[in-house]
Amino acid sequence: MMVENCYNNSRIPKSTSRFQRGDVKKVEQPKVQGMMLKTENLSERVVVWLEKAIVHGELRPGDELPSEQEMCNLLGVGKSSIREALKMLQMIGVVEIRQGKRSRVCDTVKPNIMMPLIFKLAMLDSSPQNLYDFRVMFEEAVVRFARNRIEESSLERLKEEVERFRQKSEAGTATVEDDFAFHKLLLEICDNPFIYEIGNLLIEIFEEPMTKTSPYDAQRALRDHQMIISIFEEGVKEKDKVSEAVRESFEVYRNVLGVEDKASIN
Repeated sequence: MMVENCYNNSRIPKSTSRFQRGDVKKVEQPKVQGMMLKTENLSERVVVWLEKAIVHGELRPGDELPSEQEMCNLLGVGKSSIREALKMLQMIGVVEIRQGKRSRVCDTVKPNIMMPLIFKLAMLDSSPQNLYDFRVMFEEAVVRFARNRIEESSLERLKEEVERFRQKSEAGTATVEDDFAFHKLLLEICDNPFIYEIGNLLIEIFEEPMTKTSPYDAQRALRDHQMIISIFEEGVKEKDKVSEAVRESFEVYRNVLGVEDKASIN
């Protein structure tokens, strides 16, 4: 089964869902039905209940939800609260409301499913240093993860992306978006939907300050990409060498954000 790429409408393999599109199961009584949900807002109570049912595996992609009346009885709320909750979940791509049929959990990831997390991160009182530290930590993990699993065909795709970037760089037309295309492809190669979605979210957060940078150092970005390619080609396994390569590749981010590379400080 495939999960949609929320950022460029391409598709990547999904390994977590056991449902095929249209293969719908009815869920009778999720195990979380008796949980006491501490919330004052009744529609929020429904949202939290459905969230826990999905997290606990009682509702899976493509599953039909209990009827409105069943959810009313289970949660002690009115139909208006049920409908309000379902509309909220439909807006962020979790639930599909169907006329004349039971609503169901979406069986593909929609682009707006990351909206709540994006807003939450955007509203955090987080310093550029915290953001940078997390981005570097995540990128190191991605490179090590991909290094242990990369196949020759995937390595060739990365090389082709680097070559496209090189040509644009020499022509003076390379952009930050072209730079990020390499990192997005690296996420895709990991073939893990969690890594892919969180990684793209981090790229989206970094994109604005980077696009405002002038002039953009495309040659430095090209060297950074080539450095990561060499890790895959040479089969570098030493943690320190991988860490050093990733941190060197993030020098441009440090300069833009005005932060330190704390991990390199003894």
